[in-house]
This record gives sequence, structure tokens and C-alpha cells, in this order.
Amino acid sequence: QSKRSGYPPSRPMHRNSTPSYLSAEAKIQNYRGFFNLAMIVLVVSNFRLILDTMGRHGFVLDQLASADWSKVAHHPFTEGPFVVGMLVLQGFIINTFVVEWLLSRYKIGEKMGMTLHFLNTHGTLIGSCVIVWRFIDSPVKG
Repeated sequence: QSKRSGYPPSRPMHRNSTPSYLSAEAKIQNYRGFFNLAMIVLVVSNFRLILDTMGRHGFVLDQLASADWSKVAHHPFTEGPFVVGMLVLQGFIINTFVVEWLLSRYKIGEKMGMTLHFLNTHGTLIGSCVIVWRFIDSPVKG
């Protein structure tokens, strides 16, 4: 007879069974912690690059205070593409609000609303790409 102490193999290890985490019967997992960890790693890993870029080129919005607004008024796309781009995007946001308002009041049909949202979304993407492509000399710097 050996004097081993431990859990006897004849007794069950677990009292109640639970489904595997990979099965369909498993309860829904909460991955909020992994998301928070990913965001922390993303911010910390890029913070040095952001500080280095701001030290080298300065803050982009500081250029608005020193802008010559008379030139911007006469040649908005060439002299102030950042401001014009922001105003164009605000116009698309207002357009989305108007479409949703019309849909909620049943002034337009659902298919027409989907078509207007489709055009608005694609106009937003294409408009911002055209402004950056044609009028901003170095889009990375600002």
C-alpha cells in the first residue's frame, strides 16, 4: 500500500458540467478587456511618433491663426484646402440629417432614402479624396 495523498480517481473532478467555450451552447463572452488593452497598446506605441511629428512640423491647426483669409476667400481650394474640406464634410453631415428627417416624416420612400444615403456616403468619400489628392501638397504633414 502506498501512502499517496490526492484526489482519488474514482470520484468525479467537476461537480457540474458546463459547455465548451467553442460550442454553440456557451454563454456570450465579453471581450471588452481585450479591446481596452488593444487601445492602450495602440496609443502608447504611436504616442512617440505623434510627439516627434508635432515637434518637427508643428501643430496643423496653428496654421489657421496665421492664414491670410483674404487669399482664402478668393481662392479657397488652393489657399485653404483644409478649411474647405471640413466645410464640405459638414455639408454632407447636414445632408444626412435632412435625409433622415425626411424619412422620419414619411416625405420620401425608403428606397429613395437609401439611394440618397448611398450618394451622400460616396460623395463624402470621393469629395474628401479629391480635395486631398488635388489641393493638399503634403497630406501627411497637414
